Amino acid sequence: MTWMGINTVRIDEVLELLAIANEKRFNAYQVALLSNESDIEAVNDYLIYKAQGRFASLSAKIETLCEANNHPDEHFDIGDQLPNYEIECRICGDEYVPDIDNSHLVFYFTNEFSEAVKKKQLTLSKQMVAI
Repeated sequence: MTWMGINTVRIDEVLELLAIANEKRFNAYQVALLSNESDIEAVNDYLIYKAQGRFASLSAKIETLCEANNHPDEHFDIGDQLPNYEIECRICGDEYVPDIDNSHLVFYFTNEFSEAVKKKQLTLSKQMVAI
């Protein structure tokens, strides 16, 4: 199936592989690279789609980047206002005021999705042993 010109089946396969590998956070650039998709915006839109609604398999957060060293730092819910005061980078200790222009969107798997993928993987492994 294609959605906005991207191969969503391949993207879903990549997401399952990331969940099996216990990846904790990822972004559209990583998923696009792993799924051989060149349209990062379309991949991002698809990931956002998968983070919406009652049966969402992903959650999305805004990740601020430390201005001094570009470290990935704090995470905020989409729709929440970023702080307008200095915060300390958890990696280098430099202080910066979070700015939406110096942030990016990151995704996490829901617990339900991770558990379902691991259960599927276990079932497939047992079937392979039975063969």
